[in-house]
Amino acid sequence: MVVSMRLKILILTLICLIAGVFYFDPNISSNIIPRLSSSTDNKIVDDTAKLFTADEIKYIDSYHSMLLEKFDLDYRVITLNSQQDLNLYSARVFNDQAIGEHSKTYRGLLLVIDVEQDQIRLEVSANLESVYTDSFVSYLENRQMVPFFKVDRVADGIFATAELIRIRAMDAEKGEEFDSAKIIGTIGGGARTDAEIGSGKDRSFEVNQPDVMAGDDPKETLHRYLAALSNRNGRNDLDLFTPKSREFMGSLVSTPAQMDNTVKRMKVCEIERITYNDDQTRAVLFHSLKHRNCDPFPFEKGQDGKWRLDLKALGVGTNHTYGNIWYIHYGRHAKSEIWKYNFGFRHVYFNRPSSDDGRFDHQGIPYYFPYGLNVSHVGKNTIITDVHEGSFMDKSGFKTGDEIVEWEGTEHIHRNMLGLRMSTVRPGLDIHIVIRRGDQLIRKIVKAPPYPKEGHYRFGISYKGFSPLMDNRQVKYPTVHYVDPLGQGAKLGIKKGDLILQWQEQKVPNTNFLFRWMLDAKSGKKYSVKVYRDGKTVELTSITEPLRKMSKVH
Repeated sequence: MVVSMRLKILILTLICLIAGVFYFDPNISSNIIPRLSSSTDNKIVDDTAKLFTADEIKYIDSYHSMLLEKFDLDYRVITLNSQQDLNLYSARVFNDQAIGEHSKTYRGLLLVIDVEQDQIRLEVSANLESVYTDSFVSYLENRQMVPFFKVDRVADGIFATAELIRIRAMDAEKGEEFDSAKIIGTIGGGARTDAEIGSGKDRSFEVNQPDVMAGDDPKETLHRYLAALSNRNGRNDLDLFTPKSREFMGSLVSTPAQMDNTVKRMKVCEIERITYNDDQTRAVLFHSLKHRNCDPFPFEKGQDGKWRLDLKALGVGTNHTYGNIWYIHYGRHAKSEIWKYNFGFRHVYFNRPSSDDGRFDHQGIPYYFPYGLNVSHVGKNTIITDVHEGSFMDKSGFKTGDEIVEWEGTEHIHRNMLGLRMSTVRPGLDIHIVIRRGDQLIRKIVKAPPYPKEGHYRFGISYKGFSPLMDNRQVKYPTVHYVDPLGQGAKLGIKKGDLILQWQEQKVPNTNFLFRWMLDAKSGKKYSVKVYRDGKTVELTSITEPLRKMSKVH
């Protein structure tokens, strides 16, 4: 059987964790597979059948290496063209190649894909059989792998399956068993399954399924969406999706296993707030960061007054770490248009870890502002004082006098932070910028330029941040730009526009002092703050409370 693999290299985001569909991007022949030599022995992917691209092998290798490091699972993949008995072959290779020897507890998994016989088998070591039971393995193959394989997306199917293997490992650590009684339909038993590679999209979970209408508010729409997933409604054209989302999801794969996982995962999520934009046409439903795998959901209000899920913005504009922690993907602002929902994230700031190889600098991990305050020294906005002729910013249409209102989701960005962002952002990443020019607000999305040669400017602008005014004098006091109604700052009595004159014993505190004090303050201690408001000094006192709980990032 000759298979033409049209593996779609799409965008890496585990939308399977939020929508029951999967979206992938690795930016992240003989009849018998010969025994591997000592130089290549024990490699994670042995692709004799040539099903994968080099990038796909690299990505699968990376994820399975994480499974070994985090969960002590030695999980390998073999593809072949063979007429052998797959059960006997898998058992022999499992023993001959010592699957599991990389694991400290000898826990091994072997996935064999036989293209010639169009079959797959997942071999499980004896000490994992209580975790990955026959019923779970059959469920994994039939309800997760095969739907991807049917549309020639083998690499996507393997990656999505590895994700459910990871989740099952986490459940097992908590003492939870796989409940096969909840499986809808017959899936059989055992570990060998017909792969059905290239046979066409499985629409069995779409036909005869009813449409689901959008609700009168975001919360109701989300409730209906989760109810649809509970009923295994795999339609990607439901009314409760925005038109762009329906178009976007039409080419994606929705599997029953992903739908089950989404419903299960959402049971622990706590809605923290629903934030609307100024004209009440968009909204963001934000879940508490106590459970970081609970995604924020963007909504758009239709002309009929109903609120619909914008899963395109969410699926392309966010991504997940190996631990399912969601983050803003700063490399895809233009494609996703998630910047349209920045108003819903004003109560959090996004940390952007970086690395020399550029693997992480597109990530924006959400954290609550300590005390719920967004404070900077910028009284107005950072002003562009000069645009160098022929520079990147000149060619991008920026002008002297433009006020930088927002840079990559950060409002009132301080000039020091702006300089850091411009110097470190990886070339080619989207940069979403909002400027004020006269009475106009202008949005621009530009691709970060290459790193400059020594002695050259990268962006080609000069800029400065204005200090706030007190009694018509420019001063260096920090300005409060945002107060989270749920934060301790609001309970203290701080208001937007306040100038912070003194915090405890520290007069004229800088933002670094404030941020560190808020993070380190012991709960139950009395503290006082002096602010300048409406032409007079106001003293505020309160008792420190514990910071809002957030689960760890992993």
